Amino acid sequence: MGCVVILYLFLGCIMDQVAIQLITLPLTFPLVTGLGYDPIWFGVIVTKLAEIGMVTPPVGMNAYVVSATTKTPLDVVFRGTSVLLTWLHYPGPVIGVSFPFHLPAVQMMGRRKEGPASPGSPESLAGGETEEKEE
Repeated sequence: MGCVVILYLFLGCIMDQVAIQLITLPLTFPLVTGLGYDPIWFGVIVTKLAEIGMVTPPVGMNAYVVSATTKTPLDVVFRGTSVLLTWLHYPGPVIGVSFPFHLPAVQMMGRRKEGPASPGSPESLAGGETEEKEE
């Protein structure tokens, strides 16, 4: 997994994030899920790496937008992003340590409880029994 993170950080310095994800996810997603990592966790990490890549020189697109709109020289903007990059790297270990504790709660949100049908569901709209009785 460390090699995948380094790959995304390196590619984030030279390419746009949409292009990186279109090229690499068909290769890295099956690899990472095959190694037993959770797909949600991998999506969080890829999103975080995309955020870092959007401000990292030489292709940090957000830095170019800030430079153009504020008429600030690009080197000043990239120097200013060094503080931001420090804080963007900080949550990585925190996410890696705390995410396994939050994952069961996220997975429970998608489960359906057994019980009476909720209003608007196909079962409640059918008016009770859906099977016809034979006489």
